[in-house]
Parts: sequence; structure tokens; C-alpha cells
Amino acid sequence: MANFGETRKGLVISMLLLALMLACGIAGYMALEGLNLTDSIYTTVIVLSTVGMGEVREFTPNGRLFTVFLILSGAGLVGFLISQMARFVLGGELDRILRKGQSIKMIRKLNDHVIICGAGVQGTSVLEEFQSRNYPYVVIEKQPEIVTLLASRGVPVLEGDATDDDTLIKANIATAKGLISCMPTDVDNVFVCLSARNLNQRLNIVTKADMDSSVEKLNKAGANRVISTKTIGSRRMVAAMMEPSVIDFLDIVMTSGKLDLRMADVVIQEGSAMVGGDIVTLGIRRDTGCIILAVRRGSTYTLSFGTDFLFQPDDVLIALGTSSQLKRLEKLTARSS
Repeated sequence: MANFGETRKGLVISMLLLALMLACGIAGYMALEGLNLTDSIYTTVIVLSTVGMGEVREFTPNGRLFTVFLILSGAGLVGFLISQMARFVLGGELDRILRKGQSIKMIRKLNDHVIICGAGVQGTSVLEEFQSRNYPYVVIEKQPEIVTLLASRGVPVLEGDATDDDTLIKANIATAKGLISCMPTDVDNVFVCLSARNLNQRLNIVTKADMDSSVEKLNKAGANRVISTKTIGSRRMVAAMMEPSVIDFLDIVMTSGKLDLRMADVVIQEGSAMVGGDIVTLGIRRDTGCIILAVRRGSTYTLSFGTDFLFQPDDVLIALGTSSQLKRLEKLTARSS
């Protein structure tokens, strides 16, 4: 992959040198030949471009020596400029700029989306999961090479530092539904959480923590949920040893995409036909096909419920079903028109 920073630098330097050469040529002809500004500009341009249209008048020996200097210097400079432009186009820099423009247009249209901060190993896995679910998201990444790679794959990506407020604002954080911070260090994740919470009080923030000692700090910084990579990894290894079938099933349901089956949380809206009803009378399994595994009310989970358990607004149903079944459940939990 071409070094885009060096390509841009070379192109800028060559253009600055060309501008300097034009200025020297104009000043030289005005001083040596006494030409006016217009004739000096005209003469300098035709000399540097080597089009050979002739002099505006007969030059003095000093003027001709100066012209020779301009021709030799200009030929080398123009050649360097052409080579830099070729690198700019063929090296992928132009394509990168065009793709960046496309990403910005995509990001501006996003609403109720998720912001993914950091596109390392974990961040890449997160964005792939959102891709598989066809859920709107945007990635913030600081490394230009990674940004270029993601943009070439059609990923809506924003180049910048996720700890910077301006970058989060460009990612439409005001209208975002959530943010997942997968930054390289816990310190970076703390700063992302602080900035994000300050910019959007309603934002659902999930972050990783590499050190257990960082969990409390991240919670205080505004994270709704902190995933300890060490703790989760240890628990998963033990579960894979003790309950392998359960782990395999959860992997299939949650991540593999092999089956059109997944778990989802569905919120009962105010004014829904479900409010005041029970799971038996409403016939949720019959009408939607979904299995209700649990109901969360506030911070309490109910796993066993019958006719005595009446649904309330803001209850969260933990449901298992296919995509179409879950859509039917969402219609049932929505506000009645």
C-alpha cells in the first residue's frame, strides 16, 4: 500500500516549488528586461511550459541566460510534478479522497445509528457483526491505512481521533442510538466515554476494559456497560469446557448467521395492546412464533410468568425467534394507532 502521507507531501512541495519558480521568473524578467507584469507572467508561463511561442521582444544576454536557467529548472520541476500527480492517481490517493467523500455523504444521512470507535481486531469484529445484521453504523479510525482499507470495502468510516469532540460530532453523535468503544487502551476508552456522554446524555455506551481496575473508572466516565475482556474470556473458556453444547447454541443464535434465529430485546411501548395483558391471554407464542425467555422490569428479571404477570410499559422482552417472528413481536409491542 502506498504511503499516502508522502504522496500528498511530495505533491504539495512540487506545487509550491512551481509557484516559487513562477514568482522568480516574473520578478527576473521585470528586473532584467524591464517587462511589465502582464508580459512577465506571459513570458514565464511559456518558458516553463516549453510551448515555444517566442519572446515578446528581443532579450538582452542576461535575459537569455535567465531564460536558459528557467527552461532547465522548469523542465525538471514539471517532470517532478507530473511524477507526483501520477503517484497521486495511480497510488490510490485520488481514489481514497473520492471514497472518503462518499463515506462523509453516507455518515451525514445516518440517524439512530451506532458509532464504533477503533477498528482494531475487536472493532473490526464489531463492525462485521453490525454488517451482518444490516444495522446502521459508522466507524471512527485514526490510522489512514486502515481508513482506506475500510472505505474500499464500502464501510462508512470517518478518519479522526474518537477522543476528540469534533470527530464525534462529525459522526452524528447527537442522533446516534449507541456507541461502542474499542480503543487500544483503557485510557482512550475513558476519554471516549467522557466526550460521548457529554455530547449525548441519552446515548447507550458500551466499552471494553482490558484491566479490571478500569471497569469502575469507565462506569464513572459514562459507560452504560463495560465488558472486561479478561473476565469475559475466562468465563467463556470455563463454559466451553463445562457446557459446550450451550456455548455452541449461543454462538449459532448470536453470531454465526447459520440459522435465521436470534435473541433480541423488545421494549413494550406506552399504549401498546400488550399493556395490562398476560402472556397466555395475549397468545404471544401463537401469534408471533417467538419464545419469551425472560422479562426485564427495571433492574429485575422475571423468568417464570403466567396469568398473574401483567405487562407494563417499558418492560423489556428477551425473545428468541426468526427475523420475521421478531418483527411480528415488535408490531405487537408498538404503540397502538
